[in-house]
Amino acid sequence: MDKDLQKFQEELMLLINAFITDTSAVKEVLGRVSSQLEDLEEDMTYITKVVRDGNGRPPIMTRIEVIETKLSALKEVHDKWWQVWIAAVPGLVALITTGTFLM
Repeated sequence: MDKDLQKFQEELMLLINAFITDTSAVKEVLGRVSSQLEDLEEDMTYITKVVRDGNGRPPIMTRIEVIETKLSALKEVHDKWWQVWIAAVPGLVALITTGTFLM
């Protein structure tokens, strides 16, 4: 009986030591995760500042709106040029084919 108790005690000590080792490794991992989260929070703060506040320049959202407005205006001009070409080409072809253009 004494040997069984001794064996149980040794195995219990091995389990406790393994538990202590595992928990210390977990503490290290949690420390690294915590550090990475702090870095991520700093990065997100900076990105938010640039996007929302502009960080010394106009905010990115405002700049995107300006680009979208200019792009829309360019599309309208481009569409109008196609309308002009569609209207002018048949007239030019008619002038050339009838020969009135040469006289």
